[in-house]
Amino acid sequence: MGYSVFFDMESLRSGKFNNQLYNVIDQCSDFVVVLPSDGLGRCNNEDGTPNMEDWVRKEVTYAMSKNKNIVPVLLSGFEWPNPMPSGLEELKNYQAVTANSNEYFDMAMQRLAGYLKSKKRSRVKLRKTLAIIIAIMVFFAALFCLLRAIGRPLCKDVAAYLASDEQIVHETYENVLELREDWDRYWDYRTTAVTNMRRAELDNEMLNKLSYFEKSNGEIRKRIPPMIKITPWQTLLLGLYGTLSLEIETDSLMTSSYVDDADSLSSLIRQMIESDPRSASLKKMIQLSFNLYDNSAGSSYASYLGMLSRFPSSAREAHEDLSKYWVHFPAIPQTASYSHYKQLVEDYIKKIEHDVGEMKRLVNADGQNVDELSIRLDSLEAMTQQVEQTKTNRDQDIAILKERVETKRQLVESMKAELSEEEQKVVDVYEQLKVKTKIEASEGEGYQWGKIIRMAKMLSTSIKNAQNNSYAVIKPQMVLSDLNERLDDYMKYHPEAATYVKSLKAYYAGVVKGQYPMGGQLIVAFKDNAEHPLYRIGDIIIVRNGHKITDNNSLTAATNENKQGTVGFLRMQSGTLVRHNETVPPTNVLVGYMEVCEY
Repeated sequence: MGYSVFFDMESLRSGKFNNQLYNVIDQCSDFVVVLPSDGLGRCNNEDGTPNMEDWVRKEVTYAMSKNKNIVPVLLSGFEWPNPMPSGLEELKNYQAVTANSNEYFDMAMQRLAGYLKSKKRSRVKLRKTLAIIIAIMVFFAALFCLLRAIGRPLCKDVAAYLASDEQIVHETYENVLELREDWDRYWDYRTTAVTNMRRAELDNEMLNKLSYFEKSNGEIRKRIPPMIKITPWQTLLLGLYGTLSLEIETDSLMTSSYVDDADSLSSLIRQMIESDPRSASLKKMIQLSFNLYDNSAGSSYASYLGMLSRFPSSAREAHEDLSKYWVHFPAIPQTASYSHYKQLVEDYIKKIEHDVGEMKRLVNADGQNVDELSIRLDSLEAMTQQVEQTKTNRDQDIAILKERVETKRQLVESMKAELSEEEQKVVDVYEQLKVKTKIEASEGEGYQWGKIIRMAKMLSTSIKNAQNNSYAVIKPQMVLSDLNERLDDYMKYHPEAATYVKSLKAYYAGVVKGQYPMGGQLIVAFKDNAEHPLYRIGDIIIVRNGHKITDNNSLTAATNENKQGTVGFLRMQSGTLVRHNETVPPTNVLVGYMEVCEY
């Protein structure tokens, strides 16, 4: 009929959304109360006392307090309660419209319009407004397209720069693979050599190959492009293609690090040859170092393809020219989505974390061997002092042992330094995750919750890593602290979530202690704020009909087997989560769930 109307159809929502209804009432001129049969039935509790949580009561009494023009519309079957609900007694005294007949419905609506203070919208004005809005939208769309067109040459230049960087990574990786073949061949021949002369020849041959490798690596280093500089204007143009200038500049910095890593690998092999090339633990350390370089190169390539995927297809010219020679990179699809490449990078990082854990165990084991050798050395030195005149040969053995112990200690220190660099890379990745999961006030509630369950997934991963590797860099307690910080931020923006956030904090703490498995469904609401015969807000369902619950799909599947079956859930009681195992009674109350971990 031409009126501007706000119609509340969000009755299943609660908390922050319903509070916004008060703002709507403040701004309106007329407040129309549509009353079906028993429309005021929930304004009182069953015992006759006022139900202060009923939103019909809240909205009507608020409109009365603001002196709004209230018009009740009485539908078929509605009768005024006697007595009226407390606080709503005056509602029946407002001028009402009876609309209980299809035959006279249009007449009732005309009468309703006569009671309104609001004015009808001008269709001409509306058309002009729409025309202005459309014109503005067309302008910005044209501006967007124009800026993207301007940005295409820049994208092409940046993509060419990234391709030249990745060419450096590939050349370095190619050298590392050749070094790996030389190392494997050397090790096989060295372990089967029967004379010292033959072993010395093999050592010299491998040292010469290392020198050639280091020289070749030095030539590659000279061809590393200068670090790219991106202006604010260029940052804007790249942003229109979903590309961050920070990612590009970071890639520029990382290129030289791959060359540095190759030099470090060569240095490690050289130290081994000059100390004790037959050590099984050192051989394992070098093998892990090669594996780390494989995964680092794969991560670099996947990250590069991810950035390239957000550029226009016209920017792939340099990539097409160079990539046909990149035969050593892993076989990754060239035109997949950005999310696919992002997942590949995360998978490579997990492999890197595993190898770093293995290296740390070897370093600690070698450190223990050094301590044992030091103790033996002290014992031999004491014996030497007692029989100094008669043990000249033993003194020579001790001197040799000292030299070997010192050499091995230096090697261990070198390996520890290498390991610290890898640990820092893991820490940097985690810091990036913390930034990405920070709760922002401008984000939607669902998006904020997605960040929380993503951090919960990181907590689950850190627990598994700690179980498999006691020296894992990212500790579960560290992740739990950061997760609780995000829950506090979430509760700051959604105070009504205090009950189930408290349960969730206790649950995550129990997961870290090994009391509960990660996974389940958190109860956050009931339709129309109804009371459920079994569940309470904050309960965490972990088992349904004998099936472990991980997410909403698993709960739905288990429930469909037997809607009145058994359920296992955790409930906060006196500050502690208590496990309950119950039979689900029949009920029509709908339950709102949220996941506790990303799957």
